[in-house]
Amino acid sequence: MSLFTHYPTLTVKEYAVILDITTADAQAALEKLYKEGKLDKKTIKNGSIYIKK
Repeated sequence: MSLFTHYPTLTVKEYAVILDITTADAQAALEKLYKEGKLDKKTIKNGSIYIKK
């Protein structure tokens, strides 16, 4: 969650690159935060963007 202090929106790929993890792990982590209500998610043409609430 601390990344969202500096980056209010992130895609799965951005999150993965910044944290040096796989995109699958990034997707799982972001979806978990979304389901916990900590992030909003918007679907765009190239996937999803996660937004700090």
